[in-house]
Order: sequence, then structure tokens, then C-alpha cells
Amino acid sequence: MTTQTSTTYTAENIEDIFEPQQEVQLSPAEFAAQKKEQRESLYALADETAMDVIQHHDSMLEFLSLQARINRNYTATNALLVLAQSPHATQLGDAEYWNGQGTYITSGKGSGIAILKGGDSYLRDDGSVGKGIDVKQVFDISQVNIKKLKPTTPKPQYTDVDMLKSLGSNPIVPISFTDQLPDNSIAMYDSESKSVFVCKGAHPKDTIIALTTELAKATLDKGEKTPANSDFSAHCVAYMACERYGVEMGVAFDDAPNIFADMDVRQVRSELSQISEAFKDMSMRMARTLEPQNRDVQNRGGNGSR
Repeated sequence: MTTQTSTTYTAENIEDIFEPQQEVQLSPAEFAAQKKEQRESLYALADETAMDVIQHHDSMLEFLSLQARINRNYTATNALLVLAQSPHATQLGDAEYWNGQGTYITSGKGSGIAILKGGDSYLRDDGSVGKGIDVKQVFDISQVNIKKLKPTTPKPQYTDVDMLKSLGSNPIVPISFTDQLPDNSIAMYDSESKSVFVCKGAHPKDTIIALTTELAKATLDKGEKTPANSDFSAHCVAYMACERYGVEMGVAFDDAPNIFADMDVRQVRSELSQISEAFKDMSMRMARTLEPQNRDVQNRGGNGSR
């Protein structure tokens, strides 16, 4: 560990305090190389974190819980980066966002959390257009001056009726009710008819969890591109959706190491990305009922059954 020493100012060198700091000027090539090194470092950190996440139940649960509580638009890669740098983060934003909330980043509360964002478009040598990737710094609410923060509405407590309405008002596939399902199931997704069937008469909480899980399976159903372990992935998506809106699901992820055992890091990242995208789609649909004040949700939420 490198120890940093501070400069001692005396009568002989006190004028150094007022000397302008010399900025290191990088050539365009040096600047590009520096940015590339930063991106590669973050991708390596995301890879390392992804492989750690799948090793046991607690790690997977920590990753899913973090994704459930932060902005749903964060990709799996950025969620992995946040997990690695600030695992207890709850609300993230850049300096401009927090300034808009009437507050500012407090010094001495840690550095920013580095994530990746889409950059400017550029022309490749072959004439095709590429999209650059930039490094961005975000900060958790724990790093800002809370006293200056604009008042916010307390997080609501959702009833069983609220949850059921959110699942049924804008589903990705049609929902039908029936008197009985195979194996005493409460809900079941049928990939052939692209429908979810729900058994009548079950306890509302059990129906919420079962319906959320089966709708997650429908969301993940991409034909040949469906995740290799769709049942496991659906439980991950359902857990995040329930966690976000205060429904205790009580699911275990002890089989995560076996599910991912034969996958390399690229495949693991791909599976986690599909889980993340399915959660985003599903929670946006639910939010149109549960978060009517959220303009972003109303403008960009799901658009009915597919």
C-alpha cells in the first residue's frame, strides 16, 4: 500500500500555495489510450464480479437485490460494477443529477462509482458506424448532503390488490383463469399459446409470486435465444420484481454454481444481461400501475401483449 505524504508549507515556500497547478496535456493518441485502459479495467472488474456472483447463494442474492433497488435502466454490466465498488448503494446519480435534487457531493465520503455509458458515434475504417463507450462517475445518496436534498415522497406500501393489478393491467402475454392446473400449480406459462394460466382460489400472496414467476418466463421467452436455464432465470427476474415492490418471495439460489458451472465469463455475462433486461421490461410494465407519477415509466413502459 502506497502512503501519500502531504507537502509542508514554510515561510520559504508558502507562495507555492498560490502557484497555478500544471495540467498534464495529453496528445489525442495518449488520451485515447488512457480511456481505453479505463474501459478495459472496468470490463475486467465486471467479469471478475460476475464470476464471484455465481459462486453461491448470498452473492447472487446480493447482486439481484442491488439491481432491484437501483435505477432499472442500469445494465447488468453496470450493476456488477456498482456491486464491486459500492454494494450497499440505494440511489445513484451523477453530480448533475444530485445538483438538480438541490444537493451536492460531500467531500470525504468516498470517490465516485465508475460505470460505462454510451458515447458518441464514430465511423469505422470499413465505413460502418460504431458507438463509443465512455466512463462515467455516479454517486450514491449516502455520498451527498442529505440536509440539502429536496423533499421526496415516502416509498408507498403496496397491497396485494395493487400488485395483482400491476401484473394484470399490462402483461406481456394474455392471462387466463382456470379451475385447475397440472401438479397443483397456481400459475403456468404455456410457451405454445404464449399465455399464462392462473388457478382460481389461491391465496393472493401466493398468486402474486406464482404469476410474477410465470410472467417472467414469458418475458424471457425469446425462442431460440431463450436463456439456457430459463426456470432459474425466471426466478431471478421474479425475485427482483417482488423485491422492488416489497413482496417477500423467499426464493433460494443455492443451485447457482451448478447452473453456471460449464459457462465461461462471456456466457455468464450474457445470462445475467438477459435476466437484467427481462427485469427491466417486467418492472416497467408493473410500474405503469404502481408508479403513475413517474413520467419516464408512463412514456416508455410496455405496450400491451405481444
